[in-house]
This record gives sequence, C-alpha cells and structure tokens, in this order.
Amino acid sequence: MARYYYATYTGLNPREGGGVLDQSEFIPSPQMYDRARQKFNDALGIAPTPRDEKIVRSLHARSALYAATQFGSNTAGYDDALQRAAELAESGLKAGDDPFNAQYSVQSPNEWRQQAGLARFQIVAMDNQLNRDVVAPAGGNTHKDLSTIRSIPEVIANNSAEEARLPVISIPLESGSEFGQVKYEVETTPIPYISWEEMNLIRAELELRGEDTGSESALDLVNKVRADGTLPGTGVGSETGLNRDAPFDLSALSSVDLETVARERDRTLFGQGQRLPDQRRLDAVDWHLVDSFQGQTTWQYLPITSQERDNNPNL
Repeated sequence: MARYYYATYTGLNPREGGGVLDQSEFIPSPQMYDRARQKFNDALGIAPTPRDEKIVRSLHARSALYAATQFGSNTAGYDDALQRAAELAESGLKAGDDPFNAQYSVQSPNEWRQQAGLARFQIVAMDNQLNRDVVAPAGGNTHKDLSTIRSIPEVIANNSAEEARLPVISIPLESGSEFGQVKYEVETTPIPYISWEEMNLIRAELELRGEDTGSESALDLVNKVRADGTLPGTGVGSETGLNRDAPFDLSALSSVDLETVARERDRTLFGQGQRLPDQRRLDAVDWHLVDSFQGQTTWQYLPITSQERDNNPNL
C-alpha cells in the first residue's frame, strides 16, 4: 500500500510522480507501481482468509488500473495492466461485503475531520472568487473557470437527491457562503480504504475499456451502486443533522460511458482521496488548476517532503 501511495500521490516534479524507499534514488511512478505489484502478489500468497484475498485483489486491481490509465496498458512489470486489473477486480469485493477501513481512535483521529472538516475547516480563497475580493497576482488566474469543471456545490444545488452522498454544510463568511465536507462526523469515524462500491465502479470502467470483469454489464454495476449506497458514519448526525443511517437511493441510469463513471466515482467516493488521481487519468474530471502560472508548471502531485529532499543524498 505504501508503494501504491508513492506511485499515485507523490512526485519529484510537477508532472513526475513517484517516490523513494529508504533514501533510495527517485523511483518514477511506473516502476513504483511495479514494486506495489510485487508486494500485492506476495500478500495474496499468504492471505489467511477468503476475505483477506478479496481485499488484496481489490487493492491490487485499483493499483493496476491507475498504472494503466496513467502510463499505458503495459506498465513496468505488468504484461497488460488493464487485463490484470480486470482479472483481479472480478474476484474482488462484491455487493454486500464490508469495506476495508482505515481505523482511527482518539489518539489517532480521522484527519479528514481534523484538518478538512468539522474540527477544522481550512478555507483557501481562489482567485476571482469570494465576490471578487481575491485577485490573482499579475500573470493571470491560477484556477480554471469553476463553471467549466466539476463543482460539488453546483451538483447539490441542481440535484437535491445528491445531498445524501455528498454531505456538506454551508459555512457563512462575510463575502458569502462556502461549503465544507462533513462526511466524517467524529474523530473515530473510519475512512473506507476500499469498498464494494468502488470495486463496482472500477469494474464498470474496465468493462467500458473493453475488459471482461464478469457477467455484469457496466450499466448494471453502476446502477447497483446508485440503488444501494451508504455513507460511513456513526448513526444520526448530532452536529450536522444528517441521517447517516439512511442509504441514498438514486434513480437508475439508462446508459453509461466513461464520463458517467467518472462522475459516479467523484460523488460516491467523495472525501476518500480518489479525486486527485482521477483528475490526472480521466479526461472527464478536469484539473482545477491552470497548466502553468507565471512561467511555472503547476503541481499535479504532492511534492516529496523537504525533509526527505534535505536528508536523502540521492535527491
């Protein structure tokens, strides 16, 4: 999982993903995905229960899908990453299976809540927003026009049925209201790390890319998620008033394509960390920053930390 994280989230340069292991030289994302592939295969060989096998196959399928859709179907050690992802996904988590969660306690709280939710909303003013009180420095806007990209507040404003799976609250400011996510209500709320809902959407995407993941069609896989989705939570929301015991039940779709799957991923997996890689690998989820600003390329990865850069002689 650590190698998957490095391959997916961190980078040495704005468009160069990857990481380091034990102060190694920089390992680019395709090679880091291959390191993850080897570890997932090792884990599958010693999985003690059928559920553990399902979890490993699900995690490996996601890693293979991300490798293929960002760097090509033949990535590092995969013979064909898309085909391998499909084989793994077919035997991954299925509808009704419990999610594999990142567990938290009071000593190790849910960081989505602590740093980007009810415990601490951090509001970053974008250029030309907040009643135009904030203006970018000379050289143009840093962000793209919000009306042209996917916007959670706009989704909710235009579709009340989405409120259940996109739990946000309005935060009043002097210059108007902004929105904050409240998906995780208390410090100990677990974060789904992989779930059957995500696996259905992964399988749907693979089906649309021409791979076989079983007997269900992409449309059936997506509609099953829409018909039976639930939020992680702890019962009735005391701080927000959200009823977290009530599943969302959205109307069935009549057709799906990759853009539809991208939209369903964006909403179903809201607040679970999948939007960053989806912005890079799915054309339907547009990147929110301009490509360059004042002559500098904007980042699409989280930079390798300054501590690692300072202490690692290979960087």
